[in-house]
Amino acid sequence: MTFSNAFFSRSLAAHSWMGLFVGALMYLICLSGTLAVYFEEFERWEQPTAQEFFDFDIGMVDRAFNRLLASGDTEVTPHMYVTLPTQGNPRVGLITENEGWFMNQAGELTSSTAHPWTDVLTDLHLYLHLPKAWGMIVVSALGAMLLALVISGFASHRTLFKDAFKLRLFGNKQLEQTDIHNRLSVWGAPFHLMIGATGAFFGFSMVVVALYAAVYHNNDTDRVTQLVFGDEPELSQEIGRVELAKAFNQMPELAPNTKPILAIVHDTGTPGQFIEIYAQYPNRLIYSDNFVFDASGNFIKQEGFSDGAIGKQIIYSMYRLHFGHFGGWWTKVVYVLLGLALTVISVSGINIWLAKRRRKDLINYCWNGFVWGTPVALTIPAITRFAFDFTNFSLFWLSLVVSCVYACVTRNEAKSKRRLIVAWALLSVILVTTYIWRFEAYALQTLPLVINLTLICMPVTLFIAMTKLVQKQTLT
Repeated sequence: MTFSNAFFSRSLAAHSWMGLFVGALMYLICLSGTLAVYFEEFERWEQPTAQEFFDFDIGMVDRAFNRLLASGDTEVTPHMYVTLPTQGNPRVGLITENEGWFMNQAGELTSSTAHPWTDVLTDLHLYLHLPKAWGMIVVSALGAMLLALVISGFASHRTLFKDAFKLRLFGNKQLEQTDIHNRLSVWGAPFHLMIGATGAFFGFSMVVVALYAAVYHNNDTDRVTQLVFGDEPELSQEIGRVELAKAFNQMPELAPNTKPILAIVHDTGTPGQFIEIYAQYPNRLIYSDNFVFDASGNFIKQEGFSDGAIGKQIIYSMYRLHFGHFGGWWTKVVYVLLGLALTVISVSGINIWLAKRRRKDLINYCWNGFVWGTPVALTIPAITRFAFDFTNFSLFWLSLVVSCVYACVTRNEAKSKRRLIVAWALLSVILVTTYIWRFEAYALQTLPLVINLTLICMPVTLFIAMTKLVQKQTLT
């Protein structure tokens, strides 16, 4: 099959315009998503004083949960959560819809489960800090755009295989950025397609449910949701203690070789309250299968995500596939590397367009501030979180705007880039210093130590590499 020159030209034009339309937002989503692969580790880093362990007494958890319900010291919300130790987050937590606490091995509730900086990061990736319903739709639309960009990119590249290893660095900027963009795009295409498809799913699934309900179920979206995720049991029980231990003790028989990771008590404090246990299967992509019990711990049903309809199994595999939370630590490393490549692709796509313009104006300077100001904007809320117990997504956006304004005022891309990286490095040192001041010996634990060293090494390494590159270009 052969294609005309007009086909390649139209594909390239479509690819370019789509890239320009979503480039900046795609950069934010790709960068934050790359970091969010380690959101569990960041949550632990924010709260290093919480006790970590894998072995626990479910009877002790049961008693602590029921003491919390009976204490009157906290609001009992319709959904109450018990999080259990996992490889990514080896802690026990008791959580309401408004607040939560970690539990130590003695059964005592200790520090709060709040992790506001990680929330800033993950909410940027999932919702772009927009209201959640709208934000998820916008981000999902960008996932669909990513699919279109990958397909149109392939369609516009007439010498795809011939140029598979071409990489012209340190010369013409347009050629350099084009080669970086094309090589990373081609070799990472399977990952990009998967990320685009799974990302599009999360928001568009709500639209599909609404359309399906309108056509087949008289706009009853709850009914459609129940068909996929299971319906809630209709119960009328005497309100008493919630028999979590009894329910958990049945799991080895109901689902051998699974690992319970979470329990949700639905409709807490009402005659209809019931327990739902999430159990993960080894070597399966599905997030879990769910087992439902009444408040007295009597088994009611299994939802069937592990062995039910294939559609259910696919839907319940989307989360782990999108975030790389399967296969252990090496999977996360691969996802981070491929995510960084996708981030570079987003930036280089805009850089190619800017280089083709053959002139520099506020668009160039603002884009430079946007790209290199984003790490600065993510670091500042982390500092305020540990220094003042305050952080907010508005700090991120304010810092990003200031970085863009600074770059526009400087009107020198190389200088503003260098200074923003230096600012990022200095702020990282301040962040780690503040962290050590706040948590003292806890900062020397393995996970906090690794994260803190990484936070400092990233901007410092980038600055050194950039300095050497400038020196090399000056000599030549």
